[in-house]
Amino acid sequence: MKNPELQLLIYGKNLKGSGLKINYPGVNVRQVHEVENANYLFVDLYITPEAGAGRFEIELNKTVPVKRGKTMIDQPVKVTRSYELKTRDKHPQEINSKDFVYLILPDRFANGDPSNDRFAGMADSVADRANPYLRHGGDLPGIQNHLDYFTELGVIIFWLNSVIENDQSQTNAGGAMRSAYHGYDFTDQYAVDRRLGGNEAYKNLIDAAHAKGLKIMQDAVYNHVGINHWILRDLPMKNWLNQWDTYTNTSYRDESVFDLNHGSVSDFNVQQNGWFVPFLPDLNHHNPFVANYLIQHALWTVEYFGIDGWRVDTYQYNDLEFMNRCNNALLSEYPGMFITAENAVNTAVSQAFFVRNNLYLPFKSTCPSPNDFVFYNAINAALNEKFDWGSGFNKLCTMLAQDIVYENPNLNLTFLDNPDQNRFFSVVGEDLRKYRQGITFC
Repeated sequence: MKNPELQLLIYGKNLKGSGLKINYPGVNVRQVHEVENANYLFVDLYITPEAGAGRFEIELNKTVPVKRGKTMIDQPVKVTRSYELKTRDKHPQEINSKDFVYLILPDRFANGDPSNDRFAGMADSVADRANPYLRHGGDLPGIQNHLDYFTELGVIIFWLNSVIENDQSQTNAGGAMRSAYHGYDFTDQYAVDRRLGGNEAYKNLIDAAHAKGLKIMQDAVYNHVGINHWILRDLPMKNWLNQWDTYTNTSYRDESVFDLNHGSVSDFNVQQNGWFVPFLPDLNHHNPFVANYLIQHALWTVEYFGIDGWRVDTYQYNDLEFMNRCNNALLSEYPGMFITAENAVNTAVSQAFFVRNNLYLPFKSTCPSPNDFVFYNAINAALNEKFDWGSGFNKLCTMLAQDIVYENPNLNLTFLDNPDQNRFFSVVGEDLRKYRQGITFC
């Protein structure tokens, strides 16, 4: 990688005081960090250009007190774990405004392998297509089986709702038990959910899609994790999460973030560091170990699976400097990579603030593209409101004229609906003429 630094997270029982040794050409141990929880070590490695692909052993040495008869003696203990440096071979494809995006919720698309519908050892082992709130059994092989369908539609990009493991129990919401089939409650970033087919199925899908000239855009969630995430069961340190004396929810107010010159510091702090909802613990991006963990996972995902772009969920709730650091790390390794930010906002100024823009403000985002919610609101007004001076199609005209605030408005990801909105065909009253107009404008 262009960045030769790598930080390993090592987890085990009572690792504090361990000596660590790696004997592999080109891999140098820079520093071993002990943290609040003795069960964690964070190890800084420096990978020189001379390092080749291959496996090496990480050796941990420690003395532990052991009772022998009536005497306590110090007994040496050695533990080794294997780690692999892989050959880089992934080259993300360019994503641009000519590409047509098709959003897929994997659990709801097609069931290519019924044997992975349920696993007894997972928190939610139910699959029931008759229940709209539970998992239905759709998976990655099911998508792969229908690649010709997408090419017939003229689709170029799959945007997949998150495929990462969500080992979450069902929750009672609105009087009904609901599964986390949507995929946004991560419990292990490095594992594609087994009920979707796992890591190998994801690699197979991406390779098959690329062979047909298709591209893959994946959801990134940096702001929070699922409450069952394995790290939360034994936190490395208290400030791994944003902590409050009493539970504090985010305000959801984007104005408090971009109003840098006149806004309230308190409002900014609540919006940025308050939790999205109580069951999605909020990650503390000011903690350097958290930041490294998330950024390295993003790089690993591109290099391991071969995805072509990112759609960043709940972008405005992430620490702004962290997001720039994450964007820059990806763009340094993969220049021109498409990264688009989800911000459910109502104004062009707010939307532009979170991406590369022409605004004169002390903070400048490095994200190339917004999910264009301003367009989404305008096209719905254009097709559903009466034509008048300040409504209907005039709102679309006003919105398009505000493109001057974006550095490159051609990178705006326009859309007609998304996972959080009603289907566009329903919104326009199932009027096929309006539907076609919307598709054409988009």
